[in-house]
Amino acid sequence: YPTESAYKTAQQAIIDTISQHIYTTQANLRSQEQNLAELLDKAADAERNSQKVPKFLVDRIAGQRKAVASQRALLLRQQREKTASENDMDAKLQHYRDLRAQQKAQFGG
Repeated sequence: YPTESAYKTAQQAIIDTISQHIYTTQANLRSQEQNLAELLDKAADAERNSQKVPKFLVDRIAGQRKAVASQRALLLRQQREKTASENDMDAKLQHYRDLRAQQKAQFGG
């Protein structure tokens, strides 16, 4: 990279992309949780009316719980990836600075 600013911009673009993925996953998770809540409400209504919860509804609830758990796990992985990338970015920036200082000392630039 020709300048530290250009390097930082490139690294920030990586973090921004991860942040966008996190935002999307959070939105998907909210939607999945809302769907699960609606299914649970239907099951509760059936039980309040002394009716057995239909098997298809029980199956959909189980599937939705898996979908919510999957989205939560994905969100956690993405958040960890962002933290690791930020930490890595700091280390790489310091390495970049060290290399630039070496170049300046060696070539007088």
